[in-house]
Amino acid sequence: MPLSDSAPYGTTTEVVRVMETYRETGFGGAPIDPALLARLGMANEVARRAVQSLRLLGLIDATGVPTETFVAFKQASTDEYKAILAGVIMEAYAPVFAVLGSLESKSLTQVDDAFRIFKAATIRNRMVSLFLGLCEYAGIIPEAPRSKAGGRPLGTTSAPKKLAGTKKSTAALQPPQPPKIDPPSAGGRDRYIELLIAKAESQDDPSPELLDRIERALGIPPAKEAPA
Repeated sequence: MPLSDSAPYGTTTEVVRVMETYRETGFGGAPIDPALLARLGMANEVARRAVQSLRLLGLIDATGVPTETFVAFKQASTDEYKAILAGVIMEAYAPVFAVLGSLESKSLTQVDDAFRIFKAATIRNRMVSLFLGLCEYAGIIPEAPRSKAGGRPLGTTSAPKKLAGTKKSTAALQPPQPPKIDPPSAGGRDRYIELLIAKAESQDDPSPELLDRIERALGIPPAKEAPA
């Protein structure tokens, strides 16, 4: 489901860590909640933000139970699992992509501006940072050069600063156009579509929202309303 009022703002490092740990261990079937992550050594606030991020991305439900999409991410092959995540990102951040059109040659300032549609402006830099980090991890954009110390990619640790007298960075991200009809892996895309169709077939009366998701995944343009 596309984001509406707010966007995830957990740290990329910890959100990806939870994703990869779930992919490898399944957490023993336990719900993914702050208490579980705290027991794994994650600070309480960091754990809360990681769980909030997974929930807003549609990977876990309100009780921490992994959704069908997250299960597919876990079960997919090494060649396919990031394509499934790319589909999740494209759908969740649809309002952002609607503003940007494509990430190709967009500056950090433009990406930051696209996130002005969400509330809580004081944490917009965190929202942008996670978005770019997830796009890199899923292969939607290439990873930025890393620092000599081998830290996280430069340019994704934070969004442009809002300090008085400081000019925002206009360095281009220079990523390829994000996949629309064909995600990074055709196999992963097909698996994602199969999950949506299976879910629709299991319901007596599939919701218009679910049917719309299937059409978008298949690249079918939305129907235009007839003029009054």
